Amino acid sequence: MNEFCFLKQEMGIIILEKEIVMKKLFLLLILVSLLSFSTTISAAPFNANLLLNPSFEDELNHWATIYGNYNNYAPLNPVSGSWYLHGGDSAYNSTSQSVYPLTLGFTEAQLDSGNLSITYGGWQSGWAGWDQGKIAIVLFNEDSQVLTEYDLGWFSSTQSWSLRETEVPLIAGTRRINYFFFGERYDGHHNDAYLDDAFIMISDNNVPIPGAILLFSSGLLGLVGIRRRKV
Repeated sequence: MNEFCFLKQEMGIIILEKEIVMKKLFLLLILVSLLSFSTTISAAPFNANLLLNPSFEDELNHWATIYGNYNNYAPLNPVSGSWYLHGGDSAYNSTSQSVYPLTLGFTEAQLDSGNLSITYGGWQSGWAGWDQGKIAIVLFNEDSQVLTEYDLGWFSSTQSWSLRETEVPLIAGTRRINYFFFGERYDGHHNDAYLDDAFIMISDNNVPIPGAILLFSSGLLGLVGIRRRKV
């Protein structure tokens, strides 16, 4: 009888130990999944400027222009580097650049999650305060259909740089973001609508913190360990 009870007790301990092992394996799978998810998110260039040649130090490379835009360092000192965007001699002009998030490391799931936002803008200035410039972005879907448009409104100043920026939602289905700078001349010969250090950044409002994930997972494993010691 005693041997039977002892054997029954040993069998119970073995079963409990197997349950604990299975739970640890399950928690380990959760930990690996969470870490993989975090690594996947961090692979995308969140909070980084997605524009190429944003300060026009490489002249107008990577930018598309209409009506003779050009870059110039005179008559105003740039915000950074040696150059900035100048409106040229036309009464109206535009400069633009297209950003394709999928080619930069973002996934369709991230872009369609509804958790992302866009921060865009740049430093604007002018000469005599009459000519005006405007920063805008347009979001397109995979069929090049417009999803929405945002802009910072027309702006002018007199030989001083002002940072213009805002944060807006990234609409689910976005596959292309076009950045625009428009300039309008109201007086004189030159179109004195200036732009420097342009930027577009994508942020995730629900990015998990790896440290918190590790703390959460280690806590769960610790609880299993406590239970095993009690057994």
